[in-house]
Amino acid sequence: MAWKYRLRSLCPLIVPLVTLALAGCASVTVMTDHDPSAEFGALHTYAWRTGPQTGVGDPRFDSPLVDRYVRTAVDRVLASKGYRTAAPESTADFVVGYEAVIRHKTSVQTINRRYGYRVGGWGGPRTSAYDYDEGTLLIDVAAPATKQLLWRGSATGVVDPQASPGKREQRINEAVERMLADFPPH
Repeated sequence: MAWKYRLRSLCPLIVPLVTLALAGCASVTVMTDHDPSAEFGALHTYAWRTGPQTGVGDPRFDSPLVDRYVRTAVDRVLASKGYRTAAPESTADFVVGYEAVIRHKTSVQTINRRYGYRVGGWGGPRTSAYDYDEGTLLIDVAAPATKQLLWRGSATGVVDPQASPGKREQRINEAVERMLADFPPH
């Protein structure tokens, strides 16, 4: 009987902790889309889109450090695929740019708890909620002359405000690598 009491007293703590642990381990969700009429085989050089890349007004993304992480990751992945940088933008075969968005989210979970051996038992549903921020990184590939979008990748995941700079850079690298795995599209 004592174990039932201990289990019942721990449940209010276990549900939010498990939920937060799972959110912290959540992977990045990646999606890509492209213009099927685009001639990706003719693309060999690229330049970065001029002007600010983010514009979300959130200091977690509007940072020279985050800008460097994203640009370095994109440059590294594109170089590994044989693309070269070109300057100025007008001489490049395509232009790369990125944007980032943070949305505040709330997760609500209800667990139906029943204790005891009899039908119905005792206890009942317990609902817990927690707030978190979800970040989305978009990478765009466009034609330099017309600015027509040729390809877009997006990566969405939970933003960890306690993450170290190394962990932030690692998450950005993972997101960029997974997005650009489908560039150029087959």
